[in-house]
Amino acid sequence: MQISTKVFNDQALAKFADTNQNIQETQSRISTGKNLLRASDDPVAAANISVAKDKLKDLSQFEKNIDKATGRLELCEVSITEMQNICTRIYELSLMSANDTYNASDRATVKAEIQSLKEMMIALANTKDMNGDAVFAGYKSNIIPFVADNSGTVAFYGNQGTSMLQISETQKTATTINGSDAFMRISTDNGYRDIFSIVDDITTALDANTVNKTAINDIQDAADHFGIKMTEIGSLINVSDKQKSVIEKRIQAVTEDLSTMEDADLAQLVSTLQNLLLTRDASQQSFALIGQQSLFDYIRM
Repeated sequence: MQISTKVFNDQALAKFADTNQNIQETQSRISTGKNLLRASDDPVAAANISVAKDKLKDLSQFEKNIDKATGRLELCEVSITEMQNICTRIYELSLMSANDTYNASDRATVKAEIQSLKEMMIALANTKDMNGDAVFAGYKSNIIPFVADNSGTVAFYGNQGTSMLQISETQKTATTINGSDAFMRISTDNGYRDIFSIVDDITTALDANTVNKTAINDIQDAADHFGIKMTEIGSLINVSDKQKSVIEKRIQAVTEDLSTMEDADLAQLVSTLQNLLLTRDASQQSFALIGQQSLFDYIRM
């Protein structure tokens, strides 16, 4: 009887330990809301979950890159739009100043306004994003790319690079346009010119009262040039917007797949926990009753 009782006790204790372990794991699954508490519970499922999480991380980064690219491109769009508006204003002023009715005082007033507009142009060309990076400087984004010397001549100190960001596994997008092409390479009847020298020629002509068709045409060419650049930027923004829509749908799909693999069925777990608790309580009661029985109880049986 001593041996059989010991075996019975050992078996009962082992069963209690298993039941308690199952109860603890079920409670943990309920509290975390997750099916797997450790990778060893289901290595294949754990591997699939890990892959899904990595994919979700990549997609989230693509989404952040798209937002950053769009933000920078929208800054470019605002700057280039305003550049075109300024060119249009200078064109109008040039036409008016070419009129014979304008005297020296009138031309001086026009010149002062155009010089102020040129300062605005330089500021727009040096536009910075929220991180303080110059959007038209190429890869040298930590500098002031467009600088005027004492004579008013503007030089470009950036480079020809265009910042790119990954927006999918196989696709990159520009976050800006080439600053040199935008401001320093405007096609005119007199060849390629920069916007600042075009404006300078007009102010010089105002001093000499020699504003002519060539100067007026050049500023009109500049306005047309910035219109083309606006279209270029708009196309880049459209690409980013479309890609963001794709990425958002992919994030939703992966998130749903991950939830299916990872999230626990709480209703089922609660039911399982209740059954385990009932089983444990019943087993404990049975063990206690059997432990109270004497040898005579077994003889009578």
